Amino acid sequence: ANVKSAEVNVSRTTIRSPIDGIVLARNISVGQTVAAQFQAPDLFTLAENLDQMQVETAVDEADIGKIKVNSKAIFTVDAYPNEDFDGTVISIRQSPTTVQNVVTYQVIVRCVNKGLKLKPGMTATVNIQVDSRKDALLLPNAALRFKPPDDDKGGGSKKEGAKKELGKKEGAGKNRRVSVWMISAADPGKLDEKKVQLGITDGTNTEIVKGEVKEGDDVVTSSGDGEKSGGNRPRMRFF
Repeated sequence: ANVKSAEVNVSRTTIRSPIDGIVLARNISVGQTVAAQFQAPDLFTLAENLDQMQVETAVDEADIGKIKVNSKAIFTVDAYPNEDFDGTVISIRQSPTTVQNVVTYQVIVRCVNKGLKLKPGMTATVNIQVDSRKDALLLPNAALRFKPPDDDKGGGSKKEGAKKELGKKEGAGKNRRVSVWMISAADPGKLDEKKVQLGITDGTNTEIVKGEVKEGDDVVTSSGDGEKSGGNRPRMRFF
């Protein structure tokens, strides 16, 4: 009986992993006593395999309504800043997290870890695709921010009264109407205002739904150093 009891006790000193995988962390050393407690300590942290990884990302409450399960995601990590990794949204958690009055929801993105480049615990910057367009006419966002001085505006610019009337349709987000600027065909030293209606954006370029700009047109994105170069033509940067 004593031998049998001793064999049972010895068998309990061997810790066997319930899965085949990789040890990520060992929180105990050889010879250390493990006490039986109401809440057992974490002895090891295991990963079944690293071929499939999950990214836990926090999405602001203002954007969470746009996120859907199976939405495509692209993310980067600091270890490979010039490489994009593809993923898919597999879960949207319902429990909110509030930090300094900012409410976010956890979204889980799953990806294939090609080449095992991704490591557990890495931080990632995630972009989740909420909409897409094929064969869209794109405009750089820098052109939307450009505002020329009054002296550079040509005769093709809208009158002030017309601006106020169009202003009723202007706003934020999709389907808003804004102005972009092009070199005047009648007076190369001046700029003409062109109205466009915007669609979706990726943060760098914005879709043009309709307007007075067509594919191949040069639009002004900045005024450079503000000096003249060659006659009366203002020095501009174009897209």
